[in-house]
Amino acid sequence: MDSLSGTTFTKYGWVVCLWSLMIPFQHGYHISVLNQIQGVLTCKGTAPIPESIPGKDDLSSCIPMSDFTFSLITSIYTIGGLAGSLVANMVMDRWGRRGTNSISAVLITVFTALMGLSSSVPLLLISRFTIGVASGLGLCVGPIYISEISPPKIRGSVAEETSLLNEADDETRQVSTQEIVSVPQLLFKPELRAPLMIVGLAMIAQQISGVTAVFYYSNDLLAKSLPQLGAYISLTITVINVIMTFPPILLIERMGRKPLLAMSILGAIFSLVTVGFALDSGSATVASIAIVTFVMFYAIGLGPIPFVMIPEVSPLHAVSALSSVALSLSWSTSFVVGLLFLPIRNLLSGGDMYKEGRVFYVFGLLFCLASILLFKFYK
Repeated sequence: MDSLSGTTFTKYGWVVCLWSLMIPFQHGYHISVLNQIQGVLTCKGTAPIPESIPGKDDLSSCIPMSDFTFSLITSIYTIGGLAGSLVANMVMDRWGRRGTNSISAVLITVFTALMGLSSSVPLLLISRFTIGVASGLGLCVGPIYISEISPPKIRGSVAEETSLLNEADDETRQVSTQEIVSVPQLLFKPELRAPLMIVGLAMIAQQISGVTAVFYYSNDLLAKSLPQLGAYISLTITVINVIMTFPPILLIERMGRKPLLAMSILGAIFSLVTVGFALDSGSATVASIAIVTFVMFYAIGLGPIPFVMIPEVSPLHAVSALSSVALSLSWSTSFVVGLLFLPIRNLLSGGDMYKEGRVFYVFGLLFCLASILLFKFYK
């Protein structure tokens, strides 16, 4: 860093910044890493081990499992993420920001390798859970670490690139002169009940929209109707999600949080219903387009706004406690949705591929109810 002007990074500074950003990248990767290989992993597809791989006779080409077991393996990542987030402060206090980043990186590296070598469900569960813990640590320390190593004059801009949560930075510094609210106190202070309801409903609506299921299982959802293109559509979803993370940086301030959130929710609900109708009608192309539009509407509002609204609806001294509740609800609801989506789909469809869209009506209805309650409190 230029110590005189405080406005530039050295090459080493950019390398450190890139290293820190790799953990959020790994988080995004591991959310949907099993999506593309579900059929092969669960022995419902075929992918022979190449002859050139040493010791191929000792490796399992697949691991037989039910949809529920696959859902558990997939979604347990979020429980690990919740655990990692909860202990992040203690780890940072003990080993510092750089040490926590290093621990996260080592855990992700080791247990990703173990996932690749796994031949049993228990090892897959342990590996996914531990990677989740590492991601939870990294997501907590990343924005803080990058903000701390950034030159003062560009600190806000650098932090914004990693998370829209930096809007709370200047406000939360003022909390030092007030009584800090703990998480249990949120339930007993009348003036904090409305902020708690807003934040809680926003996080529940965000995850119950079914976005978790789209990232986890889009390939499986489209595999029967588009067996050759399902994987490419899943890749398109990921690319669209990345691209659409940038417009909210401008739209949130120009349109306002509430109008942008309302537009995002209405578009997402319409897209969910369209996906369900298209799958039940055998219209694979329409279903694919609707899934992509769902991700677009989610990314422009429903994804970032529930986090950036926290300092807006909460007194400064309660921001930290509400942020903890928000993150916990996000991870927990994501786990429940990821775990139950496929079993509910199988139950409602009865094995008929032309009834698999019914599950989207269920989540669309729950999403709609949660959104109505949210706007009842979010004035």
